[in-house]
Amino acid sequence: MNMQNSYLTSKPHYEILDGLRGVAAAMVVAFHLLEAHSGGNHLNQIINHGYLAVDFFFMLSGFVIGYAYDDRWNRMSTGTFFKRRLIRLQPMVVMGSIVGAALFWFQDAPCYPAMEGVSAGAVLLVMLLGLLQSCFSIFGGGVSSIVASSYLSEDSDLLAAEAAYCAMEDELREYLDTYEQTHDYDEYHFDLDEIKHDPYVLLSILSALHEGQFTIDQVQDDLQMLYDKQYILTETVTTETRYRTETRTDSEGNEYEVDVPYTYYICTVELENFDLSHVPVYIMDTETLSMYAVYMSTLGNRSDLFPSSGYVDKYITNPPEDYEIPAEYLSDERFAALITEAEKYLGYPYVWGGSSPSTSFDCSGFVSYVLTNSGLCNTGRLGAQGLYNISTRVSDPQPGDLVFFVGTYDTAGISHVGFYVGLDEAGNPMFLHCGDPIQYTRLNTSYWQQHFYAYGRPPYD
Repeated sequence: MNMQNSYLTSKPHYEILDGLRGVAAAMVVAFHLLEAHSGGNHLNQIINHGYLAVDFFFMLSGFVIGYAYDDRWNRMSTGTFFKRRLIRLQPMVVMGSIVGAALFWFQDAPCYPAMEGVSAGAVLLVMLLGLLQSCFSIFGGGVSSIVASSYLSEDSDLLAAEAAYCAMEDELREYLDTYEQTHDYDEYHFDLDEIKHDPYVLLSILSALHEGQFTIDQVQDDLQMLYDKQYILTETVTTETRYRTETRTDSEGNEYEVDVPYTYYICTVELENFDLSHVPVYIMDTETLSMYAVYMSTLGNRSDLFPSSGYVDKYITNPPEDYEIPAEYLSDERFAALITEAEKYLGYPYVWGGSSPSTSFDCSGFVSYVLTNSGLCNTGRLGAQGLYNISTRVSDPQPGDLVFFVGTYDTAGISHVGFYVGLDEAGNPMFLHCGDPIQYTRLNTSYWQQHFYAYGRPPYD
């Protein structure tokens, strides 16, 4: 599917804004025309507050830019945004400046006699300043967006927070590695998850909790809180009464054997890594979770900090490739409506527990939201198992059906879900899902085939 077209068609056009824009433009023109004949007395200005229409245009521009690009920031570089704004607006600004300067220079305006003493250099300078101002206006929205999605803390604090968290993990690792040497039990059983986290998840959480900026001193308690929620260490000691054979000597000097009871100690050590990326939904309100999602989508605009992170490869170095759904599938109005809604969120990061564009999504949150907001099936917020339970199992999937997986992480039942979208040009089955990030993926890879469970058809209205 053509992405640009899908964005355009997915968003309604507010005709009332066109009307307000026309009224405001007329007020600006009238204000300037009447100002020239007011004799410098604002009391003689019929439209005395017409200049406020300019303020309206500033507000309108902010809304339009935000509305047009709110679902595209995750899939658009800063350079691409600036390029689009320049191409769209700057040619008209240049043309208008040239026409305005020419009219100013050549016209004779009795109401502005001082114009006669203005040099050509001054006119050109004013025109240049106007062009520069327009550039700043164009870039202003983009710059503010960049700032809002960037880690604002000093590098020293960012790196110190990561180092402090790693130090706690190292201490835990050392404790477990030497467990048998530092404890005195008869038998040990270990069930240990891997000790690891991603630095961008940690820094995005801390940045969201502290509204973008923190010092290492401010986050000491946060680091301990996150560590306690991520790593759950359970040490269980059970006992058994066992018997050992001992040789003893009776009063007559004869040896004999006897079974002697003793307590046998068994220690079971379990370490659960809850996954740091699963923690935010439990400790953040919606607004803070939204900030976390923004930071994760951009990696704080600091992909240079930890280039070995898997997120750098997935989001920056090798982002998901574009995929265009074959046109014949889009002839189905129901599927076209579904995919139009779903493609709005391509590139959004995976956020555990997320269920809306503001917080981003997890797999089931994405599917539930798209089904409901496309107007095709009001599921409410369901988990992957819940979506499977309301679906009818099918063996011959059609575009718009759901595809379910098991074992993609440590949970019972269905663990992952996405939309089946048909075959690509090479005949590969494709699905759209909230992976990390939201993307199109081939179904016939070894990983997804290993975890495939079933296709299901939601109860479409």
